[in-house]
Amino acid sequence: DVYKREVQTTFKSVDAVLAAQWDFPSAGLAPLVVIIPPGGRVDRNGWPPGPAFELGKGVYERLAELLVDKGYAVFRFDAPGAGRSSPGHWATDRSNALEAYTRAIDHARVDTDRVFLVGHGSGTATIGAIFERFEKTNPLNGVALLGNQVGERLALSLTSPLLLVVGDK
Repeated sequence: DVYKREVQTTFKSVDAVLAAQWDFPSAGLAPLVVIIPPGGRVDRNGWPPGPAFELGKGVYERLAELLVDKGYAVFRFDAPGAGRSSPGHWATDRSNALEAYTRAIDHARVDTDRVFLVGHGSGTATIGAIFERFEKTNPLNGVALLGNQVGERLALSLTSPLLLVVGDK
């Protein structure tokens, strides 16, 4: 069904097969938000492995619900060794992010003229390090960095509109 709210997929990143999903609003083309998580074994909901994190909704799941309610599609993925993804020895945060982005824009319900990245934690550094590669794959309309491990100089070199959110206790 083209209008499913949740669509499961997989994609290859170096030596890992990563599991992912799109969350869509009810109908039509939708602008897309791709979530780039921090490094490590984090699943698409924002949880590290372990039974304590299998209860309740993770931060990325809650963010996806909010964005879908506002008419956005969201793409999120399980890192190697997390969730439903296979382990990988050579897949890097950068290869995972770029392959996720490439897969994310490849759906008939995605409006590729309105694509955004949200980086969290060290995912912000991943975005900064390979921003030009994202742009060459499909131009971005904006980037939100939740926490900033990019650094001021590199953050200012991002050529799309930028929202930088830095919290404190």
